[in-house]
Amino acid sequence: MKEKSLIKTIAFGAIFLLFLIFAWLLFTGDEKTADKINFKAIPDRLNSSPKKEENNVQAASPLTGPRKESHQEFLNYFGDTPTGVVLSKASSLIMMREISDSKSSQNFDLLINQLQRDPEDTFEHLKDSMDLLPSKFNQERRLWLQFVKDLDVSFKEKALFFENEAKRTSLPSEQGDNPLNNSIALEMLIDLHKGDQVLLHQKVKEIFKAQRSHPSTLETLYLTYFSQFPREAEKLKSKYLK
Repeated sequence: MKEKSLIKTIAFGAIFLLFLIFAWLLFTGDEKTADKINFKAIPDRLNSSPKKEENNVQAASPLTGPRKESHQEFLNYFGDTPTGVVLSKASSLIMMREISDSKSSQNFDLLINQLQRDPEDTFEHLKDSMDLLPSKFNQERRLWLQFVKDLDVSFKEKALFFENEAKRTSLPSEQGDNPLNNSIALEMLIDLHKGDQVLLHQKVKEIFKAQRSHPSTLETLYLTYFSQFPREAEKLKSKYLK
């Protein structure tokens, strides 16, 4: 009897172990599929900020479901040029759930590849569009900021671009300041200037000064800066966040 009981226990354990292995393979398989979709993982990563920053972000730009603006509308901001058309088509796909479909995903990847073939022209179009995109396209703006980070343009061009975007104050959302894009730009700037922290701290000080009348933006910038340079961040907090 004891032997039969032992056999049943071993058999049950083996079945349970096979179930766990199957579940693990299924889960990791889904992750690999998601990784094939450009930019899809970015919103999840950005929303995994510290709790305080996450609350500010959700209040500033709530997700209300996928929008389906035609790329024709984006042409008003990117321009009716070959590169502008590609940027417009890609922008119209960014926040659509349908991008998870294989055909939409392939189309999106092709558009991104086209943009990477002429990085200088793409960069100039994106830089100009930042002054034109209205606040309802803050999510698209957010992802294009991420895209610029890996675009093959000069260090100087990227540094100035991210500095200006971190200082930007002209695009409030309907709910108030929308600080997340400023925070992303600062994160990119920190990445670029890590080799020259003296210059970095000077640039961040200028950004805080430019945002002195926007406390919600300053709070988010502070959290981003504090995550890597707590001592310097505390100095700026005591001066600009009172």
